[in-house]
Parts: sequence; structure tokens; C-alpha cells
Amino acid sequence: MQGIGESSAEAVPPCAVCCDRGSGFHYGVYSCEGCKGFFKRTVQKNMMYVCKESGVCQINKITRNSCQACRLKRCLSVGMKKEAVREDHTPGGKSRVKKLKLDCDLEELDDADQRLIEQLISAAPDVIPQQDESKFRSLSADNMTVNGLMEFGYTELRLVIEWARKVPGFAGLRLEDQMALLKSSYMELCILRIAYRSIECPGGLKFHADHVVNAKDCCQYGWDIELMESTLEFVSRLAQTHIDRTEFCILNAILLTYPDAVGLSDRQAVITLQSELLELLQRYCVCHYRESLARSGHILLRLSALRTIAAKSAEKYLCLSLESDVKLHALVLEMMN
Repeated sequence: MQGIGESSAEAVPPCAVCCDRGSGFHYGVYSCEGCKGFFKRTVQKNMMYVCKESGVCQINKITRNSCQACRLKRCLSVGMKKEAVREDHTPGGKSRVKKLKLDCDLEELDDADQRLIEQLISAAPDVIPQQDESKFRSLSADNMTVNGLMEFGYTELRLVIEWARKVPGFAGLRLEDQMALLKSSYMELCILRIAYRSIECPGGLKFHADHVVNAKDCCQYGWDIELMESTLEFVSRLAQTHIDRTEFCILNAILLTYPDAVGLSDRQAVITLQSELLELLQRYCVCHYRESLARSGHILLRLSALRTIAAKSAEKYLCLSLESDVKLHALVLEMMN
């Protein structure tokens, strides 16, 4: 069985940067040889680029060489990791991080994998906020306010923090690193959780057990219609993977442990933890979906859009708090800062 980055050309997803034919899993994402080489050279030589336009150049396989600044920006936005390049001292972009070694005859997970999966499922990242958990208990779909919606957002954040403490290996990290990881990923985790439970609600986002927000509703709350549409598009693409609950539980833990979080004191410990989770996802997919060799890669590829949506969501939350009477909870403000 071929591991991540070793799949056949037909099985490898397209480049997350320019959408050209992907060659493997490089520096944290599936990419083509061109974008892999560009990113490696840029990081190793510490190169700086300036966009001649407004910093929003379209990057595809035809235009990717037209603007190096926007190409690098695109590499970073889809999840390419600079630290992965810094650890790479071998030809061809082969990282020293341990590669997956999978037996093509693998039919079931070993006891260690089973225990880890049970712990991740038991942590329950798919818990849905209930209306009685909020002080806005009397709100319904007809009388929901933007402050009420934000309150459910705070409840989501609280559930994320409670869940993170149960993720195997997370509590063993230094306290400052736990906080750095949560600050870096909490918005992406909230969106992923909402998206997963919204798969059953076409055209809407399930913010809590009793309230689904559609595009029309979000405008009434002062939300951005383009941001709403981007999130709904993410829900649609996630649904296309037919992700199961176990994969969702593993994916949340992977998202929590990205080693590019600002302020990490022991980055290697985080890299090691995430590598174990990535390998677990790959082994699980191989055992349970043998007909789809690139399944784990396709699922991971969905994460590339989360960072952009999360950044815009955080910006909108802050704008609403400054421009209206929306009140952000102190914990939310701490995470944003």
C-alpha cells in the first residue's frame, strides 16, 4: 500500500495551490512538482516578493508564474508548512518526518489504533449545542437576534475547549502550547463542527440543535452573504467525501494539532502528535474503504478552505462587535487576541 505522497498519479488529488496535476503530499498539502519546488526554494532562500497589483492575483496552472507574491500567499493559505521545508535536507522534498508504512493486506486496525479511535470518539467533537445551554433559552428561528446567535457561538467555543482536553496527547503538551493551538484552530474547529452537522440541512447552517440559519437569515443578523455562501460551499464539499463519524473525530484532532500555531515552545512535540493522527486516519481509511485508496487525502484536502473561512469569520465577529451592540464574550476576545 502506498503511503501519503506515494500514491499513483491517478489517485493523487490536484494541486491545492494551482489545481495542476498533483504529484504527492508535500509540506502539508497535496501539490504539483512546480508549486512544491517554488515553495521549497522560497523558504530555504528566505525570499521576499511584492505583488505589482493589489495582492489578489488569480493563481492557477497557467498564471502561477505571473506573480510570486500571490503564489506564496496561496501556498500558505492552503496549508503549506514552512517548518516542513526547514526540516527537509534531502533531495526531492522528502521530509524526515516518518512516512506511513502500510501493509497492502491490512484488514483491521491493531489494538493501539482501536484504543486511540475509541478515545477520540469518546471525546465527542460532534456534540451539538443545546438551546438550554444558553442564556437565550427563549429564542426560536423567528425571534433569533445577532446577540443570541453569538451566544451560541460562545457555547460552541466552550464545547471545543472541553473537547480538546480529552484529545489523547493534547493534555500532555505544555500549557502555553495547548493555548497556542486552541487560539490558532478554534475558529476552524467551530466551522468544521457546524459544517459536519449541517450536511443534513441543505442550504442552511445548524448553529444549535433547534436552529438552522439560511442565507436570508444571516443577512438579517448582519452577517456577510459571501461568507455564508463560502461556508455553505464548504459544507457541500465536505458532504461529497461521505465522511463518517470516526473520520470526523480524527479530523478534528488533526486540525487542533497543526504545528504552525504562533507561540509554540515545543513544536516538535506537536508535529509528532499530528503525524500519529495523520497515520491513524490513513490506516483507518485503508481498512474500511479499500476501494478508495486516496480517501484520506481527499478528506484532508477539504481543510484547505477552512483557514480562509475562519479568518474572515473572526474578522466579521470583531467588526460586528465594533459597529453594533453585539457583545463578544471575554473568552472569545481572549482567543481572538
